[in-house]
Amino acid sequence: MSGENIPPTRFVGGQGMSEAQRRQERSLLTAISLDFVMLVGITVAAITSASLTVMAELLRGTLLYSIEIITFITMWRSHRGKFAEFEYGIGKIERVITILISGGLYFSAVYTLGSALDRLSQPTILPTPAMIFAVIVASVNLGVNLFCTGDFIRSNQNESSLILDSQIRSRLVKTVASAIVVAVLVAATWLPDPKAATLLDAAGALFAAVYMAVIATQLLRESLPDLMDRALPERDQLMLLKVVARYFDDFDQFDAVRSRRSGGHAFVDMNLEFDADMPLYEVDRRCRAIQENIIELIPDAIVTVTPRVSKNWVES
Repeated sequence: MSGENIPPTRFVGGQGMSEAQRRQERSLLTAISLDFVMLVGITVAAITSASLTVMAELLRGTLLYSIEIITFITMWRSHRGKFAEFEYGIGKIERVITILISGGLYFSAVYTLGSALDRLSQPTILPTPAMIFAVIVASVNLGVNLFCTGDFIRSNQNESSLILDSQIRSRLVKTVASAIVVAVLVAATWLPDPKAATLLDAAGALFAAVYMAVIATQLLRESLPDLMDRALPERDQLMLLKVVARYFDDFDQFDAVRSRRSGGHAFVDMNLEFDADMPLYEVDRRCRAIQENIIELIPDAIVTVTPRVSKNWVES
């Protein structure tokens, strides 16, 4: 094996998808498809019923649906190793989009709050047949959220995914919110006093406005720090040192390791020196073992290992 340097071996979590990863993608894609159908139904219900609670559910659902699509694209690319070496910009773009969606949620919350206050000052009688349709749609939406939550949990049992973990938490919160929406709509539909029903619908919209503001705040807290490149947490740095110690006998010299967190991913670049007489396939095998171990310990890591000829051989 001649030459001073060997081309780097890149490893991005996802080369050779497992059955568990395929099931995770199917679960998320199923949820996206079902949510799209529900958004169509909620849109019709919001237009026909003039219910502020349903309108708020439509605004919230549409914006969170955008995040769901971004999440699926991220998972799809991660499983197939579509991230280029040190592709810092992609993670930041995803975070910027999330921040824009947070802004949309804040705007929707303010709009819903204003509409609810206006409805409280000028009560409007809600059409009963349209409200019954809204109750049916909201109930089906609650069932979809329950189904998707269970499907996500089952898909995440054999091989845990950080992306799906976040979706499980998000879906649980959406399920609770959907249950409250159903309760408000049922009560507003069957209350004998039309004015009381209108006031209850406005109260449901107020709850939705607060809920959207809380979600937007959480998204901002998660996304803003990732706009700046920063060092890996001390825990992850210790993990890297443990990997180096575990495979210390597999290489001649440990040259350098550079790491940082950018966007939603950890990036690791490691330079290792090997004996010049070692076969190329053996160098590749050892590099891949190290890469896979790092990704096992830091699941969102994008790892590059650059093998080099030992300095001792070059100097001689």
